[in-house]
Order: sequence, then structure tokens, then C-alpha cells
Amino acid sequence: MPKGIDYEIESSLNESYKRICEFEKYFYDKIIVENNGDLTLEIDKDLYSEIDNPNKVNDDFFQSTSYSSYKELFNNRYKSSFKNNLKYMNFNSIEREIGRDHLIKVFQDDKELKKLKEQHKKELDLDNDGIPDRIDIDDTRNSVQTVKDLSSVKNSTNASTQRYNEKKEQRKKERNKEQELEL
Repeated sequence: MPKGIDYEIESSLNESYKRICEFEKYFYDKIIVENNGDLTLEIDKDLYSEIDNPNKVNDDFFQSTSYSSYKELFNNRYKSSFKNNLKYMNFNSIEREIGRDHLIKVFQDDKELKKLKEQHKKELDLDNDGIPDRIDIDDTRNSVQTVKDLSSVKNSTNASTQRYNEKKEQRKKERNKEQELEL
């Protein structure tokens, strides 16, 4: 095999897919690397029967399957599982397990996964106050975290000031109503 820049890039990308396949691999899956570099996926029927009823699946499920690369294995076997993990798991824990560089390479290679990651990165409003979690992320701190969010909390720099200003405004309205009634 000629070893050039393209080969190194492809080899590095294959290594990244390998890391994700190992992350997603079920304990009953066995990945065998053949002498020619191809991969064979075998499913251990005994291990599979320990967790599930093998009578539910067809015997074809347990047939060995060959793949030319880890990318092909990933796309055919583990991609849907990985997409679910991206949606429901903490991204930082996935990144620690697989490695940031490996994830970056795979996201650059696979547009669908890149789009899913972008959706996951969007700011969430976990405390349901209508503002993405920059202000009072977990309801334990009461300070504004960014200047641009001050307008969202009526220019108050903390929760107690906000409450004070609201009470002050309420009292002012009540006094105006009283004065109108006296006239």
C-alpha cells in the first residue's frame, strides 16, 4: 500500500470510527480484523441468549458479516445507536470516552452527525424562565452571567434586586390607585 497524505488521513479517520465502534459495541459482538484489513462482525449466540430470547430473532442475525472498514461497520451497525447516545447522553462523557479529536474527525466526515451535534449544542432553558441557561442556570445562583441578558431581567443584576424593584413598582401603582380614588 502506498503511504501518502491521503492514506494517513484515511487511516486516522478509520481509527476514529474504530473508537466509536468500540464505544457502541455490544458485549456479545466480536469484531475480528482479518489479514487483508477487512473486518468480520460475529455475534455470540450464547452471550446474546443471556440477555434476550434468541427465539425472537432469525438465524441470519447470528451470521458473520464482513466490512471493508470501521466506517462501513459504523454506518451499518452502530450509527443509529450512536445518534441516540448523542441525543440523550451527556456530550462531555461521550467526548471523554471516545476522545475529542476522534469525534471531531467523525463529525467532519458525517454531515448528519454534525447536524445532530449542532442541535445538541444549542442552549437549553432548563429552569423554564424563557431564557437559555445563562441566567440562574440551576436556580442556585442569582446573578446575571452576561451583560446582554440584563434586558431580559429588567436590568437587575441579581434576583433580590429584581424582587425589590418589582415590589417598589407595585407599591407605586397602589399609591396611584389610592390617589385616584380620593379624587
